[in-house]
Amino acid sequence: MTLRLIYEFFFYRFYRWSDFVNRSLNLSTYAIMQNALLMISLVWIFNISSVLYIISALTGFIFQASALLYVVCFCTLMIFVNHFYFIKSKRYINIISHFERRETKKMDKMYLIFTLIYMVLSLIILFITMVHSAR
Repeated sequence: MTLRLIYEFFFYRFYRWSDFVNRSLNLSTYAIMQNALLMISLVWIFNISSVLYIISALTGFIFQASALLYVVCFCTLMIFVNHFYFIKSKRYINIISHFERRETKKMDKMYLIFTLIYMVLSLIILFITMVHSAR
């Protein structure tokens, strides 16, 4: 299992979730993919913000507004990179078909477990950093 496959599985799960939620709205496939792209980018934003806060808490270094501007620029860059990786290159077609035609459900469960662990840890760390910064 590689990190690339886990990352692609994130996109697939966000795509499936977006498809399930937005099915009643009759959104196009492209809109559903954009929603999945924004969700995966949002997870990156949470992780980067948490890492910056942890660095700040451990070192005592206070990030100025210009550093936050770099974070916003980096996150915008991540949205563009994700867009070109998944959508512009039409890689999403292969990713979706790859995970939909899986013969073994054991691999899907393993990917899902890694995805859930990553998401739960990301949210816990984000919550801890938000509570700690509010003090």
